[in-house]
Amino acid sequence: MMSMKRKEPGASEEHQPRRRQPQTSCDFCRKKKLKCDREVPCSSCVTRGLTCTGQPGPGTATRTSFPALPNDVLLERLRSLEQAVFASSKGQSAGSPTDVVEAQSRARGANRYPSAGHTPVSSILESEHHQTAKMLDNSYTQLSQDDFMAPGQYGCFGFKVAASAFLTGGREDAAVNSTSIQGDLDSGRRVIHMMTREEALLLLDDFTDHAYHLLPIVHESSARALIIEFYARLSQGQEVRPAEAALILTIASTSAYFWHKDAQLHADLKSSENAARAALAWRRTAWDILNESMRIGRPCLEGVQAWSILAYLIYNVDGCSASFRFLHNCSVSVARELSLHIVDSPRSEQNDDLVTREIKRRIWWHLAATDWLLGFMGGPVDGTYSISPRHMNVKYPRNLNDNDLALCDDTTTSPLNTPTQMSCFIQRIRLAEIIRSIMDAKEPGSPEADILDYNKVLALDRLFEQGLCDLPPFLRVNAPIPPESIRHLELQRAIIHLGFLSRRSRLHRPFLLQSTTDSRYAYSREICLRSARTVLSIATGLLEKSLGLDMTSANGNGSGRKRVSAGPSSHRLGAVINHMFMACTVLALNVGLTSGRVANGTGGTYCVESQPEDTDTHTLLTDACRVLAVAGEESTVAAGLVRSLVDVLKRYRVQGVDTAVTGIDGGRSSAVEAQPTRPEIEADSHSAAQNGYEMLPQSVTAEQDLGLDGLWDDLMGNVGMTDGWSGWNQLFADLDSYCGTA
Repeated sequence: MMSMKRKEPGASEEHQPRRRQPQTSCDFCRKKKLKCDREVPCSSCVTRGLTCTGQPGPGTATRTSFPALPNDVLLERLRSLEQAVFASSKGQSAGSPTDVVEAQSRARGANRYPSAGHTPVSSILESEHHQTAKMLDNSYTQLSQDDFMAPGQYGCFGFKVAASAFLTGGREDAAVNSTSIQGDLDSGRRVIHMMTREEALLLLDDFTDHAYHLLPIVHESSARALIIEFYARLSQGQEVRPAEAALILTIASTSAYFWHKDAQLHADLKSSENAARAALAWRRTAWDILNESMRIGRPCLEGVQAWSILAYLIYNVDGCSASFRFLHNCSVSVARELSLHIVDSPRSEQNDDLVTREIKRRIWWHLAATDWLLGFMGGPVDGTYSISPRHMNVKYPRNLNDNDLALCDDTTTSPLNTPTQMSCFIQRIRLAEIIRSIMDAKEPGSPEADILDYNKVLALDRLFEQGLCDLPPFLRVNAPIPPESIRHLELQRAIIHLGFLSRRSRLHRPFLLQSTTDSRYAYSREICLRSARTVLSIATGLLEKSLGLDMTSANGNGSGRKRVSAGPSSHRLGAVINHMFMACTVLALNVGLTSGRVANGTGGTYCVESQPEDTDTHTLLTDACRVLAVAGEESTVAAGLVRSLVDVLKRYRVQGVDTAVTGIDGGRSSAVEAQPTRPEIEADSHSAAQNGYEMLPQSVTAEQDLGLDGLWDDLMGNVGMTDGWSGWNQLFADLDSYCGTA
């Protein structure tokens, strides 16, 4: 009888059924049903830190086991994989802006990732999962540039190069001096007329010399290379990016707007009238290009720079208008599309060189500071801001000149007491953070209301006091200018003090009138008036120098000895005009209050004796008004603000204003009534812009046209309000809408 025997464990397996196909995946991928890349080891095992087994070696079908790789090797392979797939940045230091009140947290931002040799596998896997999720998110929320527009198509624009005489001479065809460069200009594309390359470079030089120090968001060497490359591509018939053309045009328009006879411009811009026409044409064209770029959705760094420069230019031309706020919001929107608000995030995917990264920081901080400053100037955005420091990760700009950016690493900077191109810019950021603290201190739900908690006001005032005390020695009033300092440091210093002092005065302004009846607010009265006087003195001096006026002349009307201005046209700076305007209103209404009879809110009146400083204030105001009147001949902002002041005071029936305006001779009265109000001016300008045209600046022919003498003399006399303190506060609130953002 045959017995059944079990197979011995060591018996031969030759007669066992073999696999139909040789095993090509590793054991782990087969078990988990994953797609194996059949490498040795495979990427799945490398990612998970596992030993890859089960794959046959080269030339054999037998199963071969591979020893586990060391941790360092696995990590190195993983880093290479992440770099190739996700292009992730490694080990960047991240700085984060913080509140001024919590100054001790400013220096936050050490390296968030430990060294590679000590990084646990779980952290790397978490980073990989984050990058994968982010890639999937971006595939849904962002489209590639190829999805926006077919390759080689840049919208409805064609480009022609012509000398600037085409814009200033009024000729409609420039066939002799222009060259058709890009595309078929008869196919429906709009023709963009660009100045010549030589003129563009000259205008860039002038921008750098006379405007850049207040707006350092363009790297001079990079901009010069961009212009050369732009015109080289045009000359070869190649496509160019419209945003680059817009940047060139905004730089040119800003240079032309701040034109003066000492600038090294082309001979065709030898007069202010020609420069004004060129500035209007270039500004209009740049705006059209940017609107088209926004429509087709092609954000780029040059576009953000162009939007920001255009907003700055419109602010100086039209004041703090709806157009300016629109352009600012466009700048912020495009900047966010480019992730400029997280440029220093450790997980940022931007692989920029040192210069580009620093310029991105400057751009974002310029936008953030402007956004915060806008929240403390009245108008529709009063008490609000849209850029939260919790939603950004951008280091502070370094205190370096442009020439030093490419020579230093990302952590090198100069001490704040070293004058650089960034000295004014850095202090503007600090001022903006103080303003943000003021808005955060307001009661929730009442952003437009003034802060009436006096303890809060005193605490916020200490921020201004500390900010002024911390200014570098060369930025303090009347301090000597260092011989090694940059150009226009004196103007930068003046702008900084105007910004600090005018807003400090506004902080204390609600208590200015109450201080006449309550001694507890005497400190606020002193700070408010002293700050306003200093603002008026600084601004008047800047305008006198810029306009070439000698206010000590015999007739006192500015027609005396002329002086050549060594700096930019300060009378065209909206910040100077606006801060001067608000200082005038504070001082004039205060003098009227303290020297006349004022309603006490209960139907009666009380008298306040005239103060000794009223005479000096009257003289200061008289000089300021005459300077404003002369500035109005060239600045629509100056002319519009004075008209707005007259309009607001008449609307609230400030006692004596009607007499001041109507009591003068008929010609002057008619001139005042004929002047359009600011909303009308803005509406007309907006309508003209929509139709492709710009309005030339409206000038004020003479100081008498505005009735300034009678107006201010009467304000220095009896001023009354029927609504008591609330009426005064409402009047100031209306005047706030004309304040500046510098």
